[in-house]
Amino acid sequence: MIMILIVYLTIGIAELRYLRREKRKKRTFVILIVSLTLLLLLSEVLYAVRNSYQISVWIEALFGPIDSWLIGG
Repeated sequence: MIMILIVYLTIGIAELRYLRREKRKKRTFVILIVSLTLLLLLSEVLYAVRNSYQISVWIEALFGPIDSWLIGG
């Protein structure tokens, strides 16, 4: 989890330095900070529940009936 935070901090610092150097508007800074914060939180949540969240269950529930209909079973 620490590595995810380090990656996002590195990207954020690089982007903030670029925005300051190019003298961007305050709105752009807010959009960047909100976007990075939201993406960081979602990444951390997905990392935390990676063992209990399995995409295969959802795919099977979605495409299982179609598969059985196509096979004829």
